[in-house]
Amino acid sequence: MFDRRALAIHARVTRLQLDEFPLPRRLFEETVENLYREDRFVHGTLQVGERQTGITRLRAPVIAVINPVGGIVPPQSVLAGLDAVPDLPYQVLEYQADRGPVMQHLGPLVAPFAHEYLWPRILDWVDHHA
Repeated sequence: MFDRRALAIHARVTRLQLDEFPLPRRLFEETVENLYREDRFVHGTLQVGERQTGITRLRAPVIAVINPVGGIVPPQSVLAGLDAVPDLPYQVLEYQADRGPVMQHLGPLVAPFAHEYLWPRILDWVDHHA
């Protein structure tokens, strides 16, 4: 099926990808090592400048948009991190785009259905917590 709206969004996301510049190698390697392999933010051992930080230092409510079939950020990984903080108020929005850009990490946020379903829920959450 031809969906002009989905095609337009896909073209803009593709343009965005083409406009990006590569991360410096050291930054990329440190990000992968610290945040993904060693999970330092969840363990509270992430060093940012001269400060050590982690998820337990969060003091504001958190909203997590989870793609239930996500392979880049598995839902159980996000939930385990949030559950690791006893008094952290959070809300999870599960959302899987049914059409639009085929990009697991960005597609659900920019697909046409996201504008009708997901973003109004996110904005309502923000209004409630502002």
